[in-house]
Amino acid sequence: MEEKKQNDKPLNKDFKVPKLRFKEFKKSWSISKLGNLVKIKRGGSPRPIEKYISKNNDGINWIKISDADESGYINKTEEKIILEGVKNTRLVHKGDLLLSNSMSFGRPYILNIDGAIHDGWLLISEFINEFNKEFLRAYLESNICKSQYQKAAAGGVVSNLNKEIVKSIYVSYPSIIEQNKIARFLSLTDYKLEVLEAKIATLKKYRKGIIHHLIKKGSLTSKIRDLVRIEKKTGLASSYGKDIGSYPFFINNDEGIEKYCDEYAFDGQYLIINTGGTASVKYYDGKFSAMSDCLILRPIAHAIGLYYFLVANEKQINTAGFQGTGLKHLDQKWFFNLKVILPNLSDAELNKLNELTEFQIENLKKKAQLIKSFKQYLLTNMFI
Repeated sequence: MEEKKQNDKPLNKDFKVPKLRFKEFKKSWSISKLGNLVKIKRGGSPRPIEKYISKNNDGINWIKISDADESGYINKTEEKIILEGVKNTRLVHKGDLLLSNSMSFGRPYILNIDGAIHDGWLLISEFINEFNKEFLRAYLESNICKSQYQKAAAGGVVSNLNKEIVKSIYVSYPSIIEQNKIARFLSLTDYKLEVLEAKIATLKKYRKGIIHHLIKKGSLTSKIRDLVRIEKKTGLASSYGKDIGSYPFFINNDEGIEKYCDEYAFDGQYLIINTGGTASVKYYDGKFSAMSDCLILRPIAHAIGLYYFLVANEKQINTAGFQGTGLKHLDQKWFFNLKVILPNLSDAELNKLNELTEFQIENLKKKAQLIKSFKQYLLTNMFI
């Protein structure tokens, strides 16, 4: 692979090539609106959705945004729907390409399962001949597409996508042989990232086992409301967070630190709680900020012990504490009345244990972040 030098001028203004390219390829790339290359269809949802959710194995996979992960594939679903709901949704099949059009909009995924999608997804299908699906998934993941989404949205701000916006973006693509080689090269980067993510998941599982053991043998204390101070909301949206910044910026997610910012709102030992979607508890000691939908708690004492209790009881909090139809929200009155069981270890012992496990996890996360940054460099320079 070689990088195009600054003084390497194209033969004419229509000669389009990426900055970074495998040296055996010389021809110009083609360019077209995505809507001319594929069919784009929106998902749908039977309502009220609770009526159609099924726990039976013979139901149809109900594919949600939360079923997607960092791999770029969707391999399983948490929920299924009954056959009666099919007429109001859209069926999809293994190998189909999906694009999220709400929440974390513009993220592409390839299906490894059959199922049905709601209106938070767009289905991309009926590709032209000689179009590599993996290549297109990577292209749609690049900042080249994200910047086009922003320009196409009214006022330059986009919180969700519709199929007309997606159809209007321009896609550049080379021969199928070059597409295949690019896709294979990027898949190697994805594989390295998957290995690290698997190690992180194993460490988290190990830590959670230790936490459950400590809480099981702990002692009953006060209610949550007696152990914390509730901080004022920041008023910030999730879009305030950036890929690069001086301080962590927490959002409603299950993955910890994903975004950053340049100004902090909090400094010290805090617990950050999801209030929408599903239960997730984070602990942070230092300077950070968070979106307004995060519940920020300053422990009066026993910060790590309280964190361990909440982590050990995430399943209960998710089941009993999150209420409502559609996107569920935390019942804060119920939450603050929870009686806390604290581990029978000193704060110093808990801090040492937490630092040890967190250090290992954070070290792997930093390595994973380096690979993600390298991939973004590739996505920026291997495409046009």
